[in-house]
Amino acid sequence: MPVEKISISLPQELAQRLDELAKESGVSRSSLVQEAVARYVASRTADAEAERRHASVDRAIAGLDEVASAWGEDERQGVEYLADIRDTGARADGSEGPQDG
Repeated sequence: MPVEKISISLPQELAQRLDELAKESGVSRSSLVQEAVARYVASRTADAEAERRHASVDRAIAGLDEVASAWGEDERQGVEYLADIRDTGARADGSEGPQDG
């Protein structure tokens, strides 16, 4: 894998701690920095993906709220409503009778 060299500045105390950890771990300073950056990038990527999923769920809930408001008041819980639809054999097109499939 190609490698790109970069230059960073760290506070002296942090650089010393990094060197101590590298020595204790038997790896290079560069390896520790690579690992830290890789973990940070993975974490940020996961956070961004979680935000996208939450936004998608929020949009879906808003859509369901819109549909529910068009139905009007109904005391039934969602599961009860689905059971009633299944019991009557109501079809998506509004006709009655057993479902196909």
